[in-house]
Amino acid sequence: GAADGMPVAALRAVCERAGCGPERVHVHFGPCNRGCCYEVGEEVAQRFPEAALRRDGVPKPHLDLPTASRIALVAAGVPDAQVHDTGACTSCEPFWYFSHRRDAGRTGRLWGVAALAGNSRR
Repeated sequence: GAADGMPVAALRAVCERAGCGPERVHVHFGPCNRGCCYEVGEEVAQRFPEAALRRDGVPKPHLDLPTASRIALVAAGVPDAQVHDTGACTSCEPFWYFSHRRDAGRTGRLWGVAALAGNSRR
């Protein structure tokens, strides 16, 4: 999804529905696989900016999805100060989170939320 532009597509959909520009949007990243654990192949890594990749001391590139998404969303007009991140890694923290990748598909369920708050048409 992220490699195919999902963060910006979601931003555009929210802006259209809310009748506002990206400068009015706040983004919150929840727990997900991060650069510490999210190993990807070079063919995937090439689709992301180097700032979203970790290559030091690891045999394959590691992708930080929130960093990649932040870069794309800020480029699309969301102010950097309005992009918030829990910093939680689903793979590193098995006590708190399921991870499809870490647990080879034997996990519970995850969910995501998108919401419009207040009267954004003003």
